[in-house]
Parts: sequence; C-alpha cells; structure tokens
Amino acid sequence: MDLRLAVVLLLLCAIFSISEGGIPQCCVTTKVTHKKILRMAKKLVYQHPDGFCDIEAFIIYTHNKRYCIPPSMKKHFPSRLVKNGKF
Repeated sequence: MDLRLAVVLLLLCAIFSISEGGIPQCCVTTKVTHKKILRMAKKLVYQHPDGFCDIEAFIIYTHNKRYCIPPSMKKHFPSRLVKNGKF
C-alpha cells in the first residue's frame, strides 16, 4: 500500500511540474519604482487580480531582476513595452 501511495504522489508531482504554467510567480506587494528601472525593462507582464494572484500589478523584468509595479505607474511605461494599447 505504501508503494502505491508513493507512486501516485510521484506521478502527481510529475504532472504538476510538467503542466503549463506550474506555480504562478505572483506579486504580493507593489512598489513605485524609479523611471530609470522602467527604461531598463526587457519585458512587461500584467498580473490580473483574479485567479491565483490577489493583487493587480505590472511585472517589469530587467536583465536579472523582477519588479512589481502598481497600475498607477502605467503612464510612465516606455512605449516600446506597450503593444497596441494592450496595457
């Protein structure tokens, strides 16, 4: 019986790790960031307040760091990151 349980748990772990998205990387707080950081941004992602994540935020990715930005800073985003008025 213990072997069956171990196999089932192993399969569940494998399925969960393979599943698309996996564990979401949610922002739990936001912080107003200097405009210099926004200019260094490589990628911009919107975090919806429904679903897995509890707060509305924009996630800015730079070379080696991730910043959680409040939606009020949207007007300061570089135009190269904002595509077709999506944000």
